[in-house]
Amino acid sequence: MTRYIYNTAKLIMIALLVWAIAVFARALFGEPTAGEAYTGSFGSVDFSAGWTMTDAAGNVTENVVLPVEVRASRGDTIRLVNRLPHEIKKGMRLSTRASIADVKIIINDKRRAEYSKRNFWNKRVPVSSFVLANLGDEDADGEIQILITSGRDGMININTVSYAYGNNVWFPYIEECLPVIFMALVQILAGLLAIILYIVFRNKVGVNKSLFYLGIMTAEIGMWMIGENHIRQLIFSSHSYAGIFSYLFIETVSGFGAMFFDEIQSHRYRKQYAVLVAVLAVQVIINSALNFLNIVDYLYTLKYAHIWSGLIIIWIIITIIRDCLHRKIKEYSLIAFGMLGFLIAGVAEMINFYIDPSARLGVRLGIGLLFLMGATIVQAVRDMLSASEEKRMYSEKMNEMIFQTIARTIDPRDGQTSVGRISENIRDLSRQQSDTQHVVIVDDDELNLLMAEDILSGQNIEVTCLSSGNELLEYVGSNTPDLILLDICMPVMDGFETLKELKKIMADSEEIPVIFLSAAEEDESETRGLRLGAVDFIKKPFEPDVLLLRVRRTIELARLQKDLASEIDRKSRENEALSLHVVQTLAEAIDAKDTYTNGHSTRVAQYSREIARRYGYSKKAQEDIYMMGLLHDVGKIGVPDEIINKPARLTDEEFELIKAHPVIGCNILQKIEEMPKLQTGAHWHHERYDGKGYPDGLAGEDIPEEARIIAVADAYDAMTSRRSYRDILPQEVVKGEIEKGRGLQFDPTFADIMLEIIADDITYGLKES
Repeated sequence: MTRYIYNTAKLIMIALLVWAIAVFARALFGEPTAGEAYTGSFGSVDFSAGWTMTDAAGNVTENVVLPVEVRASRGDTIRLVNRLPHEIKKGMRLSTRASIADVKIIINDKRRAEYSKRNFWNKRVPVSSFVLANLGDEDADGEIQILITSGRDGMININTVSYAYGNNVWFPYIEECLPVIFMALVQILAGLLAIILYIVFRNKVGVNKSLFYLGIMTAEIGMWMIGENHIRQLIFSSHSYAGIFSYLFIETVSGFGAMFFDEIQSHRYRKQYAVLVAVLAVQVIINSALNFLNIVDYLYTLKYAHIWSGLIIIWIIITIIRDCLHRKIKEYSLIAFGMLGFLIAGVAEMINFYIDPSARLGVRLGIGLLFLMGATIVQAVRDMLSASEEKRMYSEKMNEMIFQTIARTIDPRDGQTSVGRISENIRDLSRQQSDTQHVVIVDDDELNLLMAEDILSGQNIEVTCLSSGNELLEYVGSNTPDLILLDICMPVMDGFETLKELKKIMADSEEIPVIFLSAAEEDESETRGLRLGAVDFIKKPFEPDVLLLRVRRTIELARLQKDLASEIDRKSRENEALSLHVVQTLAEAIDAKDTYTNGHSTRVAQYSREIARRYGYSKKAQEDIYMMGLLHDVGKIGVPDEIINKPARLTDEEFELIKAHPVIGCNILQKIEEMPKLQTGAHWHHERYDGKGYPDGLAGEDIPEEARIIAVADAYDAMTSRRSYRDILPQEVVKGEIEKGRGLQFDPTFADIMLEIIADDITYGLKES
């Protein structure tokens, strides 16, 4: 009996619920009931017909029905004239909407209401706003004039006029805007909730930062929708300032959209997003500066921010297409679908803004954002279910391994432990590695750390267990392990981010091999890890033999590579020393052709190196220019000795032979493929900064920098060396010649450095006897 009564009561409750929902629908969508205060009772009376309109040029149009659009220039005034109805009573209000214009309402030759940009800043475009005028009994049948002054060039919107008792004049607008305000409030709350969830849980469950950017986007668009709402006068004490933050929100939202997608796409396109967002940020700063300095209003600069927003939208679409082609879209397929819907809605919103700036804004963008949020939530739920299933399977396998390990701890046949059998399997490698090896294991799962430590400990391996990427970065600051086993999926900083940061703080010579640990079966993860510099991947849960053998092999390989690199470095230094000896010998042979300039090439090389050092060249670049200086005159091998050592003035033909030595030297040195820049000094050290040199007549910075340095050093040594036709020139004379040739014969920068070197040589020991 009790069961029967209970079931009957449940059916009655369900029936009552259905009936209540039906009544709710009837009340919301049905026809009004006679005698009740239905919606129309709170409405206003339309007063949009019968107007006489006079435009800025004096043209008069009778019987105008509002709304209308009129083309006007900024500052043009349109006059509307009509006669108020005879039923106008005290307590009524008249209302019209100013759309980017100044408005004055004059009744019976008295100014009754005014809205003007002068109430804010003189050069600002007036924000669209409602203008209300209080009416009285004396206004019945009176003349009304509405003066509308355009705030910009182009079409000016002249809106409808209505009147009603008191605040009833607002009711139609409130009714029209309620759905938009409701949607905006939902988005603000959803955005704030997403931001709070990220802040609270990011260090606990590794919430992706995309949630933070999505929350900012959602809240921004919700606040923008309220700021752009037609009844913002009822919400904000200053709707002009509301217009400013609306501009700021709509200009910056695409930047946060780019940050959101950068996180979703695992930073594959970080560089491009960085450039686009940086340019957008600069554009918004410029727009804001121009606005607040009272130079140009946001309305006129908004289009430039829209251009960069459009470029960001285009780039996001391109990245989605690229990820589709490279089969990476499966990482975020639902979010990509949602984002495309949001982008389409955003483009539609921008187009609607330019077509009709006075239209209700935000509906399309709000719908698009809700579509994106829905797709993101579904994607997150799907990923969570997938991760939960993977974790369940992983836990089952780990439990099975634990029980197997316990069961096999003592082998009934010979009493060996499982670790002992592992050691037996790799005894040959263990003999080679008699010294202790240091391995760091990084995993946020304590069970994984215990398993790995149990497998590796006791095998002449020292194990350090860490639970996060930050702990690892702090640890390697004072320790250098032989190997790092690094989990990929960790909160706050995953394995990929940790490896990137590790690469930044480790020198090439101290680089530690890293093996990634992963329970996922994704080729993309392995590819990304190997590109970042990981040496191997090990799947979880661990197979003891596999883990230990790979650790041993990787450490051994890393040590062999270090030994090989050390040997190569030693051989390279030997080869460099040998090459330098050969080049010095060749330079001495060249100098021996000229009895008056013995040691010239070595001195030019030394001066060149000192100029390069003072200019800021690296050690390697200094040695390179030293080698170029040693061989700058190698082309003189092809010039007869009697011409080089001729004491008398050279004939034109002989001088042409001398001028050929740079080309000869270039032809000789360019055959040394291992040192492609070696021929630079030989080829162009006789070019002049003013373009009057030889062999190619190069000028200014067209002359290679090294050749410009060698040219100054060569001229200095020539002037401070004894020649067949003159003695050594004093330092003061040399300084004067270099100053005279500054910017003509020599590069001014390197001439100044040569003059500094001479000035520092206070003992005149640089070359003067």
